[in-house]
Amino acid sequence: MNNFTGPRQVRLKSCTIGSPLRGENAFDISPYVQSIDIFESIFQNTLVAQIQLYEADALQELLPIVGVESVYIEFETDQPNSNETYSFKQIFRIHRLINQSFPKNEDRVYTLELVTPEFFNSVKMRMTKRYRDTTAADAVRDVYERISPESTRVPLEIEATRDRIDAFIPNYTPLQAINYLTMLSRTVDTNESNYVFYQTLDKIYFRSIKQIIEQGRANEETAPVLKVNANQLTGAPTVDLDVAYNSIIQLHQNESFDVLRDISTGLLRTKTLQIDFFGRTWNEDDSRYTEYFKNTAHLGAHACYPDNFDQAVSRNVKQFIVPSNISISQSSFVEKNGGIQFDPLVEAMPMRNRQFKALQRSRTVLQVPGQPQMRAGNVINLVYPTSRVLQQNTSSTGADVNASLPRIPTPYYSGLHLITHVRHALVKRSISMMEYTAHVEVVRDALGTRLPSFQAKSDTDDN
Repeated sequence: MNNFTGPRQVRLKSCTIGSPLRGENAFDISPYVQSIDIFESIFQNTLVAQIQLYEADALQELLPIVGVESVYIEFETDQPNSNETYSFKQIFRIHRLINQSFPKNEDRVYTLELVTPEFFNSVKMRMTKRYRDTTAADAVRDVYERISPESTRVPLEIEATRDRIDAFIPNYTPLQAINYLTMLSRTVDTNESNYVFYQTLDKIYFRSIKQIIEQGRANEETAPVLKVNANQLTGAPTVDLDVAYNSIIQLHQNESFDVLRDISTGLLRTKTLQIDFFGRTWNEDDSRYTEYFKNTAHLGAHACYPDNFDQAVSRNVKQFIVPSNISISQSSFVEKNGGIQFDPLVEAMPMRNRQFKALQRSRTVLQVPGQPQMRAGNVINLVYPTSRVLQQNTSSTGADVNASLPRIPTPYYSGLHLITHVRHALVKRSISMMEYTAHVEVVRDALGTRLPSFQAKSDTDDN
């Protein structure tokens, strides 16, 4: 049993700077480290980090630190209810030195901003290449191997993609090329376009939001259940260790919805125009949130907007215009030679836009005891606190009586959430020990309770 629901203890095993100017001799900066922050996000290709140093030895001039150095970080922490430990090891490149100040005499405080070698290597190069008759997943693997030396390569987990592509990379950086390929990637069985390429503390992923959500729903019973102040909710002086580590220190919901943004960004309704410049014609596709929600994977069972509410929005509010070759698609010559492979962007652009806008609809930031296994891309079960639940009762006189009931999860917002961002925050408390908290942003693209539907309108009634 444990009554401690605050930060966890972490052992900083190594924090060194290596520089070509010093040869093979790495310099240990562990005694000077005040804090380490490591950021991961499903919308960010690689890790970034910050180290705050407090020292009186003028390392900036002594070493010197000029931007050609690498930093090696290693820390470990105990796993809850286990004799095992988790160890994190990562090499970073110094990106810049910022916020230097002199609190007293020769003492100085400053921050080193760090990026991964993969990001650094990507910025240093450009690539021009055509990927033809290959899958987007294979193309992503090829690009990644260009920026990640085999000797230090971070493991890459790749999800299969649908169809074979014909794509040209026009002088992009490798990471720009990968982000372009994610737009062309579609899921094998449902044709969704929501792939992301991102790095966590243990590996790099190329996977779809669909796969993340489906795995989270399949493992819902074993997903971590996070509650606010677990020891206060139970009223007990002590709580189980697992419960303590899943107790939220602080919860802040940034927003639950923004209807105006959802209208203007095309979440509710989108029109795609396929324009054929040579044939002087076009095709129009009107897609609505009501139909989209039924055909894609979500963290909950019920849509965030009532059925047919999107018909109140003009189809012309958000438009995607894409080139097309529809005028020759039915010609006998084209049919004889296997037909035309249409640009996947025709379907991918509006669907990808809608799926990612839906994920940003409800955003909540949590501060929890540090858990290195809590990753961007994980699915958790978040229980929002309810001060009281009011049940309407009718007395003998016909008056309504509000009866206070025991606390239960909120019916609309509690449930499965996707972790999109994690900041692993380590703060020095002794020479070798640091306190570890995680600042986690979670999102939810569905509700736990169904909303009443609006009456459907015919297409001719549209505005």
